[in-house]
Amino acid sequence: MATALITGASSGVGHATALTLVSSYDLVLSGRNLERLEQTKAQCLAQRPDCHITLWPYDLTQTDTLERALKDFLATWLPEHPEGIAKLVHCAGGGKMKHLHLVTEADFLSCYRLHCVSAGLIIKTLNGRANNRALNAAVLI
Repeated sequence: MATALITGASSGVGHATALTLVSSYDLVLSGRNLERLEQTKAQCLAQRPDCHITLWPYDLTQTDTLERALKDFLATWLPEHPEGIAKLVHCAGGGKMKHLHLVTEADFLSCYRLHCVSAGLIIKTLNGRANNRALNAAVLI
């Protein structure tokens, strides 16, 4: 069965996406909160006990180390899953609610790194040799 990587899988849209895709895909679930990723995994396994689910806890705002971290993950994961990751659903999101006059350039850049840069770096990495295949990607930003 093909594997889908879902970012932001520990809550919100990413969590709901995992529960939807578990019937059709094996899953790699990514998010910052390992405990909540474990909960998502348990709910997915309750729906489909034979699903292969791997957790990749990572803070996608850390874009300076993202490519290396994903390549390291794939290097350990691929020997047991040589078909690679076939789909990406980028649901990671977040931000701080502030009055507009309080928003700083750093706030904008942090949001941009999380929503845009991380998606691009993941797609770039998964389309490379590190993943053994080309990728079909859906990006929610």
